[in-house]
Amino acid sequence: MGLKSVFESGVDTAFSVFKEAVYSCQYIQIADDGFSRNETPILVSAIIVELTQDDIAKLSFSDEIQPTDVQCLVKGKYLFSAPDTRDEFLVISDYFGNVINEKYSIVGFSVDPMKVLYTIVLRNA
Repeated sequence: MGLKSVFESGVDTAFSVFKEAVYSCQYIQIADDGFSRNETPILVSAIIVELTQDDIAKLSFSDEIQPTDVQCLVKGKYLFSAPDTRDEFLVISDYFGNVINEKYSIVGFSVDPMKVLYTIVLRNA
């Protein structure tokens, strides 16, 4: 078992332990070349929590964060490429099946060196 597999297993365990904080979401990767817009929807599970001051201090784009922004953790294996601020994020439902249907824009993101877990900061669109 390689090091990346160990990290992926740890992330899977965290998602299992904190399952009540896991939301069903649709990550929409957008490619826009100026002539056409191509949207690729990807179903993902994400942990969404409020940002603390400690969380904000660790992010390289901390000066762009607003008090109402939230932190979203997404497994790297779900994403085909790194998030982009043009992409969109739709929270479909919570762990209990309650329909949310809230659309968010992406403020910024960070990722671990092995690209196992993305921390994406979302803003209600």
